[in-house]
Amino acid sequence: MRWWILVLCSLSVSVYADGPGSLIVQYENALRQQSSAKLEAVLSEKLSVEVTLLMADEDPVTVSLSRDEFLQQQRALWLFSTEHAFEFSRPVVKQVSQESGRQRWEVTLEQQERYALFRSTLKRDNQITLVVEQHDDVQRIFAMNVVTRE
Repeated sequence: MRWWILVLCSLSVSVYADGPGSLIVQYENALRQQSSAKLEAVLSEKLSVEVTLLMADEDPVTVSLSRDEFLQQQRALWLFSTEHAFEFSRPVVKQVSQESGRQRWEVTLEQQERYALFRSTLKRDNQITLVVEQHDDVQRIFAMNVVTRE
């Protein structure tokens, strides 16, 4: 009976190892270390980002960004903010497709972010959905949908 438990545990570990877990850790570490190079390494050249801002007493605003625009915004935040801190929830991973050497996952997570920007302290709760694709054993984030509440 014990050996069945060991087999099941080893199968679940190997399934997780094939998923995007390590890429998500690299993404989080790039943000924590404020490393443009590390962030660029996990993002696809074709990245599309959609950010929806939810503010009290105002209609939602949705902004679409290219990879370069997203990186520029992130660098500006790192440059001008102080006391930048955040926490990530445990990611929820769902495989959405697999065909001819390509795999695609949808990863959802929450991020609580706090930073000081121009003498104001801002706090945001972000609900993030990442689309991760794997081609020829290389994983990259291809799409990002962020709902931000201030």
